[in-house]
Amino acid sequence: MCKSLCAALLVALTLSFTGCDDAEKKAAEAKAAAEATAAKAKAEADAAAAKAKAEAEKAAAEAKARLDADKEALTKSLTDGLAEADKKVEELKGKVAKLKGAAKKKGEDAITAYENAKKALTEAQASLAGLADPAGFAELSTKLSALLEEAKKAAAGVEEALAPPAKKKKK
Repeated sequence: MCKSLCAALLVALTLSFTGCDDAEKKAAEAKAAAEATAAKAKAEADAAAAKAKAEAEKAAAEAKARLDADKEALTKSLTDGLAEADKKVEELKGKVAKLKGAAKKKGEDAITAYENAKKALTEAQASLAGLADPAGFAELSTKLSALLEEAKKAAAGVEEALAPPAKKKKK
């Protein structure tokens, strides 16, 4: 009986160790599966983050390209408009120099007004080069366009200063 008891004990111990091995094996498999799932989720998250980053960089590059094109177009418009006004004023400066008295003073004042408007436009235009924010472009564009119009009006003022005064009608 002792032999059968020993044999039964041996079988029971073997089964209990086998059960532990199965539990450890299942635990290891579950851990490996969890790690694989976590690794897959991390890889998917990394891929999604990389895609989002690439799309954001592309959108930023496109926005910068649009801003640069808008800045270039505005700069050309301002430069052309100012060059036209400069040419007009330069032609009129000689005529103003030939005037005398109040007419000359009026012409010189008009030229000074043009020079001041041109200076304000040139200074404001310098901030256009460093502009990197598309939101600020619209505001600066409006300001620069208004300054160009002021310079053109001042140039027209020089021409008006040279116009002979209107004669009064006799009654």
